[in-house]
Amino acid sequence: MPYLHHDPPFIFGHVPKTGGTWLKTAVELDKVHGMHGPPRQLSYQLHSHRVVAQIRDPWSWYGSLYLHLLAMGRESSLVWWGDGSSEFADVLYGWTHLEERCQDRMGPLGVYEHEGPGEPPRVGGLWTWFYRSFLGEIDATLVDLAQAPQGWTTLLDGPLPDTEPANVRGSADYYRATYTDDLRAMVAAADDALIAHCGYTFLGSAAAGPTIHWPQLAEG
Repeated sequence: MPYLHHDPPFIFGHVPKTGGTWLKTAVELDKVHGMHGPPRQLSYQLHSHRVVAQIRDPWSWYGSLYLHLLAMGRESSLVWWGDGSSEFADVLYGWTHLEERCQDRMGPLGVYEHEGPGEPPRVGGLWTWFYRSFLGEIDATLVDLAQAPQGWTTLLDGPLPDTEPANVRGSADYYRATYTDDLRAMVAAADDALIAHCGYTFLGSAAAGPTIHWPQLAEG
């Protein structure tokens, strides 16, 4: 479930692999229950609390998620997404082709299977899907992880503790060595609408940041 902050009041939706663990300590958030969950689980608070989530460029997000699942021993999830392979390139193909992987079943990580007749809607890659799943049509603010201290200083009207967000798995050098030109382009094509809205380039900061209005991206 999401987290609450009361002064100023906001609900924090902890999207996995976006620095939420660091933020919980830096901002002293109150945990409602669990670790991850969409803000709509606190629907009774939406009228009085601003909704905020963090976001990072999709290339590092996919790399961090892959390394996290590998470190947690969840290779079976990787193999499912990789259609029998746990190699990063194969798993990334699954994450950026949700229509192929999730037409008639629910995939690991809780990706919602398509319901109803006809082809499933184009939802973008898993990165875009997470934000659509978490935020939907809620009016929300995204804070770019690469510019998090600046973004949160603006939102809180005061500085955060002098602690930069840390990525405990992976690094920019690792991601640069991992992504081929084709893999970079695959992510850019799958998540194009949200990438364009945020102004992301490969492993870069959001040009629209440090705070970005969550777009209610059209389906299809």
